[in-house]
Amino acid sequence: MSESGMANGTKVLVGDLNWRKGALRPILAALLFGRRERFDHHGIICTLAWWQEKPYLFRVREART
Repeated sequence: MSESGMANGTKVLVGDLNWRKGALRPILAALLFGRRERFDHHGIICTLAWWQEKPYLFRVREART
């Protein structure tokens, strides 16, 4: 696995953890005002919202072929 693949995988794991364990206010702020990052990770399109330097994973879908 390449370094960028490992970095994206780490973002997905941390973003999912922040989404599941985070308080409601930062999650809403990330969804409404956060910086978006979208990338393809092994055939899955992941969308993260960043708020205060923390990623929140809020969309995962299969890539179109």
